[in-house]
Amino acid sequence: MGRIMEIMKLCTVRCVDGLSSGEGLIHAVRDPEDDSKPIDKRIWATESEFASLLMMMKRESNPISAVLRKAWDSGTMEVLTRKDPIVATGAHVGLTAHITEHELSKTIGEKEYHNGFSNRVLWACVSRSKELPNGGNVDLSGLRSKFFEAVSRAKTIGRMTRSKEAESLWASVYGPLGVEKYGLWDAVTSRSHAQVVRLSMIYALLDESSIIEVTHLQAALSVWQYCDQSAKRLFQDPESLDEKILAVVKAKPGQMRSEVRNQFGHNNKMSADFKKALQTLIQRGEVRVETVRENRQADRLYPSIPKSHLPEGIEIESAIPKSHLPANGVTPATMTELFDWKNINGIKFIKRGEGGECWVTPEHESKLTPEIEAAIRLNQSIVSAFVVDEQCPDPQKEILTDEEFFKELEEM
Repeated sequence: MGRIMEIMKLCTVRCVDGLSSGEGLIHAVRDPEDDSKPIDKRIWATESEFASLLMMMKRESNPISAVLRKAWDSGTMEVLTRKDPIVATGAHVGLTAHITEHELSKTIGEKEYHNGFSNRVLWACVSRSKELPNGGNVDLSGLRSKFFEAVSRAKTIGRMTRSKEAESLWASVYGPLGVEKYGLWDAVTSRSHAQVVRLSMIYALLDESSIIEVTHLQAALSVWQYCDQSAKRLFQDPESLDEKILAVVKAKPGQMRSEVRNQFGHNNKMSADFKKALQTLIQRGEVRVETVRENRQADRLYPSIPKSHLPEGIEIESAIPKSHLPANGVTPATMTELFDWKNINGIKFIKRGEGGECWVTPEHESKLTPEIEAAIRLNQSIVSAFVVDEQCPDPQKEILTDEEFFKELEEM
């Protein structure tokens, strides 16, 4: 943080350590009494002990939460209860705060979940990536000059717009961004559209551009996705109905919708809650539904697999493209067929060998078919998502069939 603060100070941004009160913040960026004494309306506060600020918010006499919300909305804040009112207009307030997960859960007040404070925050779970006993030595001189130039250019930019391509991308992601979630996770991320817009503007300004391009919007969406998943980790109740449904579907992919629903009760209220929770999971892209015809039409539920786990050119619902077929001409099973085979036979996937190949446990190898085997070999990244936390008894030793075993004995 110290190095980042150096860069901010280079751009004449006031950096302060902590916030004491709402009134103090307004006073720091207040409107001047006359034009002869201009006051910088920009301020960046760092709070190394976010817990202390959250505790302040619990006091009815301290309006810091309301002041920060107004700063986020418009930059106009005021205290009118004093004999000499303080007013701040056009202020630009930034806040970076640090807290542990445990301390956050103990100190954040219930009202901050629902009064709009928490959904104005970009929550980010971070951890140390490496140990540096002697500290780092990063040359930031180039970054300083580029940042200073970007800030100087930003001061001359007025209204910002999106390019035609960025408008098209924004239209396609607007709906999914606003999908309702369950519980506190939904409460703390319900300003997703506004957060992404602001982030995309920042990326465009860093490029000294008044036009928000696709790359700027994609960068903003990536940051938001990380913050959204961080918020899920921090605030989602593991006992919520949607999380329970997701756990059941992941434990046994391919179950009928009715099978999953029946595990949570049969009364009318539960049926309605189940339908809403399942729809939320589908909209969030965490569960997919495949309609099949057996004795009658029915829906099977499968956990969605991130696109990052899919080999290029392969869709989870489709068969393997011809370009991925093995030389022997065997058509690999589809993912649906693979999951159904896994469930029917109680198959477990493990990792074996030096390369960590995903494979079935030794006792299940007899149930392999050429089509299933081809699907497993060609979709290692997908299968790895379902590997159990156990290893092959002897991962360095190739597991032989009975025929191979006796043939090896004859040659000895």
